[in-house]
Amino acid sequence: MPELIKTVPTAFISYAHESDAHRRWVVELGTRLRKDGVDLTLDEWHLRPGDQLPAFMERAIRESDFVLVVCTSTYRRKSDDRAGGVGYEGNVITAELLAGVQERKFVPLLREGDWAAIAPSWLKGKIYIDFRGEPYEERSYQVLREVLFGLLAEAPPLGPAPARLTNASGERLERERIYSDFLNAATRVNQAARNRRMLMKDGSPAAQMILRTDIEPELKEQVQRVTDLAQRFSLFASEETKKAAGEIVVKVIAWQLSVYHPEGEKIMEEQFREFLEKSIPAYREAVRRELGSV
Repeated sequence: MPELIKTVPTAFISYAHESDAHRRWVVELGTRLRKDGVDLTLDEWHLRPGDQLPAFMERAIRESDFVLVVCTSTYRRKSDDRAGGVGYEGNVITAELLAGVQERKFVPLLREGDWAAIAPSWLKGKIYIDFRGEPYEERSYQVLREVLFGLLAEAPPLGPAPARLTNASGERLERERIYSDFLNAATRVNQAARNRRMLMKDGSPAAQMILRTDIEPELKEQVQRVTDLAQRFSLFASEETKKAAGEIVVKVIAWQLSVYHPEGEKIMEEQFREFLEKSIPAYREAVRRELGSV
C-alpha cells in the first residue's frame, strides 16, 4: 500500500462520462493539479486503443495515493447500480476499503446538488470537498491541494499518559496495537502479491524493474512482519486468537506462493474472499473477547 503523503503525490480521477462539458471540467481540474505538482492519472490522457480498460482502472485505483471521486447524480446512479466503468471502479474501491486501505485515500468532490442525494452508497458519511458552481470556490481547490500534499493542520504531539494509567490498561493498548499491525501486514501481503502477479504478466523491462526494486522487497518484508507478529503474540494471546491468526498466516503463505501455481489467480481470489468474509470477522471477534477480559 503506498504512503499517503509524498513529495510528489499520485492521484486518479474517477468520474462519469455524462457529457462533453463534464469531461472538459474534469480535464481542466486534472490539468491544474498536474501543473501544481500532482502526478495525476486520467483516462483521457493515459488510456489508448488496445488497452485493457479493467486492468487500467484497477491499476490506477490501487497504485495511486489518492482517488478523487467527482460526485454527480449520474455517478451515484452508475456506482450504486454497478453499471459501466463507474460501476467497475466502485467494485474495485469497495474491495480496497474492505481490505483495510486507508479510507482517506478516497476523496469525494461534490460537483452538483445536495450531498445526501448525490453521494454513492459507499461514500455516505464521508466529508466531501465542495466543487459546485461555475467557477468553483478557489478555497475548495486549495483544500484539495493541501489534502494531496499533506498540508492540512494536524494535532500537536501527544503528551505523556497520566500516572493513573494502570499496567492492565497499558497491556491492553499494547495488545491492540500488535493485533492491528498483524492484520494490516496481512492485507499488505495481499496487495503486494497482486501487484507481483500483474507485473509478471506485463513482462516489460519497466515492470521487471519495479518488481525487483519495490514489489518483491515489500512482499518479503510484510510476510516476515506477519510471521514475527504472530510469533510474538503467541506468548500471551488466547487460544481463540491464536487459532484465528493461524488461519490468516496460512492465507498469507498461499498468497505469497500463488504466483508459481498455474491456477494461482483463482487460488488468490478464493483465499482473499474467504479472508474478507470469514478470517477477518473471526479474528476480530476473538481479539474483542480476549481484550474484554484484560
